[in-house]
Amino acid sequence: MFFFAMLTAVGSASADETAKGLDLFNKAVLSFETVNDYTCTFHKKEMVNGEIITSKSDLKVKKPFSIFYKEFVGSNKDIACVYIEGQNDNMMATRNTGILGLVTVSLDPTGFVAMKGNRHPITHIGIGYILSSASKDIARARKNKDAVFTYEGVSEIYGRKAHQIKTVYPENKGYYAHIVQLWYDDETGLPLKISMLDWKNEFMEEYGYENLKINVGLTDKDFSI
Repeated sequence: MFFFAMLTAVGSASADETAKGLDLFNKAVLSFETVNDYTCTFHKKEMVNGEIITSKSDLKVKKPFSIFYKEFVGSNKDIACVYIEGQNDNMMATRNTGILGLVTVSLDPTGFVAMKGNRHPITHIGIGYILSSASKDIARARKNKDAVFTYEGVSEIYGRKAHQIKTVYPENKGYYAHIVQLWYDDETGLPLKISMLDWKNEFMEEYGYENLKINVGLTDKDFSI
């Protein structure tokens, strides 16, 4: 197992707190391996060009890589997007689902139009991407022995009991963010929320997965607009 081969104690935090943080991450990885699909209300808050942009969306994800995303709060309200890896030339299909939405347009998910007002493309908004990205920084931290994990205790996230882990990474070593906070659902072990600060300790981005339901049996019809 790739994740377990790399997750040994790192950093200068207490051994117990480091072990707790890595144990929660390991459990999240194991839990996600059992997930075939999931739905949720996706909360997004990002600093984009000096402006904080927030939104709420209906999100549906199905392995290996199908995503449906429809914003219902935010500047792109009623815009639905679908990305299915290997289909539509790996382009994102998008359509206004309001009364004037008649045409479906294909966009490069990393192109200027699709990325306007976003820090990340649609392909980066799922739980799987969070775990994959975190694993890369943890692997680097294991090599450098320079990340500090702190167990922040139990809190309530979207009405669910969650364990909070704070990780502090050093500057100028290739890490994505300075401070990363992850809240793991006590029941499923999956991440419910992630928040990040930059090297000036200023807000970067925050994502949340409210009303998370796993293995609901999504079909191809769930990824059409």
